[in-house]
Amino acid sequence: MMESKRSGTKMVYQFSLEEYIPKDHFLRLVDSLVDFSFVRDLVRRFYSDRGAPSVDPVVIFKMSLLGYFYGISSERRLAEECRFNLAFKWFLHYDIDEIPPDHSIFSKARARYGKGAFEQFFAEIVRKCKDTGLIDGERIFMDATLLKASASRKSLISREKYMDLRQSPRQYIEALWRENPAEGNDPNDKGPGGTGGGTGGRQKTNEVVMSKTDPDAALVYRPGAGSMLAHKVHVAVAEGKARIVTAVVTSSGAIQEHTQVPELLTARSLTRWSQMPATVLRAPMNS
Repeated sequence: MMESKRSGTKMVYQFSLEEYIPKDHFLRLVDSLVDFSFVRDLVRRFYSDRGAPSVDPVVIFKMSLLGYFYGISSERRLAEECRFNLAFKWFLHYDIDEIPPDHSIFSKARARYGKGAFEQFFAEIVRKCKDTGLIDGERIFMDATLLKASASRKSLISREKYMDLRQSPRQYIEALWRENPAEGNDPNDKGPGGTGGGTGGRQKTNEVVMSKTDPDAALVYRPGAGSMLAHKVHVAVAEGKARIVTAVVTSSGAIQEHTQVPELLTARSLTRWSQMPATVLRAPMNS
């Protein structure tokens, strides 16, 4: 006999979120390995001892982690997922009938904590990995990968024109007066730059043009994909089976990898553990 599923609601439900989430779920593994209570001490200075209770800061940082784990860059969508995804709710320690914070909590947290608190959060996670023996301090691997910018090639304009667009009205008037001398001025005065001689060498594309919507991006060429505007993510990874990422630096897509090695080493060793690696190796990343 063929069954026909019908929608309906019950007056009483018997449901356990703890039993619903699979025992081998990734978020269960994270929750069992990391004690996030350190977050409260990390941001305690930003709270008063009086007033209404706030959203638990551990929840805010866990929500940010969920966005990173599952590639959700939209804060509005992330807040919706935390409301509807039962595994997300369990990870945040919210029950089935509780509603997690909406997307506005992220902008409030950024304004309150600042960038430094989030950097300290990830530094503490890496330190915990080191304390448990997941990081070998002898050798680290470094490389970079291109990250396509959210900007079209149609946004490219000359750097000179971009700087002109950023001028205030006063700066524009002063430049107009300077570069267009009134009648009777010295005809030999060529204005700023004299005769405008060249630099003595051929200028590179990114020295001439830039994106007006994403000035930090650079025009790069990737085999098989052609030219595009991109940033570059430089990564340091510790030796060992866990392959823990110990430092990340972002730059323009035109920056060479070797120029970022000192900053990656500093971020990894000097400021956190006062320990320099014995060997630095280049390991190609999958881009």
